[in-house]
Amino acid sequence: MSSKNSLRLWISIPPRELSPNARVHWAAKARAVKAYRQEAHLSALAAMGRDKKGFPWPGAILVAEFHFLTKRKRDRDNLAASLKPALDSFADAGIVKDDNTIRIAGILVVVGSRRPGVEIELARSEKP
Repeated sequence: MSSKNSLRLWISIPPRELSPNARVHWAAKARAVKAYRQEAHLSALAAMGRDKKGFPWPGAILVAEFHFLTKRKRDRDNLAASLKPALDSFADAGIVKDDNTIRIAGILVVVGSRRPGVEIELARSEKP
């Protein structure tokens, strides 16, 4: 559910190229960043709806829930870092003026999900 003080959106799991531990060619990473940023941007615009009144927010608090098919162990710090292009896209969409005003409050991992992806909840924050 989305309102003027919170947004909920769904994006795919970040590609492997976006992991801080990935050792990939710079061009492959650039393509992955561009595609993931565009996906997150479109999802953010859809969550905001047509009426952009009340945006941009001064800041936002983000909780990301990663849904995976398997129980493989995952590092939450790396998951958070792989969301960087998505955070950039939230500023591009006009949710906040600058992605530096988005504070990550939680990274949750759900295993055994039928639909892999990332459910993101953004809540308006008066403090950047």
